[in-house]
Amino acid sequence: MRSRLVALGLSAVLGLVFVSICLFALLRAIPGDPARLLAGPSATGADIERIRADLGLDQPLPVQYWSWVTHVLHGDFGVSLNGREVFPQVWSAFVASASLAVVGMVAGLLIGVPAGLLAARFGGVLERAARGLSVVGISVPIFVTGVSLVGLFAVKLHWLPATGRDDWRSYLLPAATIGLYQAAYLAQITRSGLKSVLEQPFIATCKAKGISSRAIFLRHGLPNIRLQLTTISVIQFGYLLGGAALTETVFAWPGVGRLLVSSLAARDFAMVQGAILLTASAVLALVFIADLAVTVLDPRVRSR
Repeated sequence: MRSRLVALGLSAVLGLVFVSICLFALLRAIPGDPARLLAGPSATGADIERIRADLGLDQPLPVQYWSWVTHVLHGDFGVSLNGREVFPQVWSAFVASASLAVVGMVAGLLIGVPAGLLAARFGGVLERAARGLSVVGISVPIFVTGVSLVGLFAVKLHWLPATGRDDWRSYLLPAATIGLYQAAYLAQITRSGLKSVLEQPFIATCKAKGISSRAIFLRHGLPNIRLQLTTISVIQFGYLLGGAALTETVFAWPGVGRLLVSSLAARDFAMVQGAILLTASAVLALVFIADLAVTVLDPRVRSR
């Protein structure tokens, strides 16, 4: 088990290095000169070159990358084009995205997992209804759900704020938008996973021995899908941590997704690098935790 933990930690570190290299290279391949955008339309060539030198953009790419990584390791994420430190802005956006992701994911789990369990347990009309609603929930674009909720609860009924992050009420509409999609997805995964388990030959053996359906469901069905649910929930939560850009744009939520969209449009490399690197670190940490949970919960993996 110790060797597996070391391998998981090493893979997380190598994954972060790979992300940083790809991120740095892809941003430099985007058309547009940040120095020219920062200098403005009336700037001279000398002004642009001076700004490029100040930003370090006149150095070879390997030198720029090494300088950036070295500063990041010392806690310095650089300065954005607005003249402010990158890390406080990125951290504020990350906290906003994380808080929304937690609320939305909890809502999705509380709705989706019980719905999937009930559909698999009782079947019939309940299963068909759950399957149909899941397909609809997954298929409808998330921005359509968001705009519809805003139109109903903010514009027509005036019950909830449409945009911003002011108090607990401002969480309800964006969290509902995220939660409905997650609930539909998790219900589908839970239902199909549990149905697959209940169709296994050992379940037929349990029934032949006279074990009740309820006991089979609780003792054999649920334990066999917990690893799948854990892994998928972590992956989905990591996606939300990356910033649900469409949801954050619809609700003017000051999260990572919205920050990345505006920073990419402004060619603010330092801001984009900081936001993606922090998010990637959080996602890789979550993946490590999920792998650790699988190692602890699954004796087959633990014995390797």
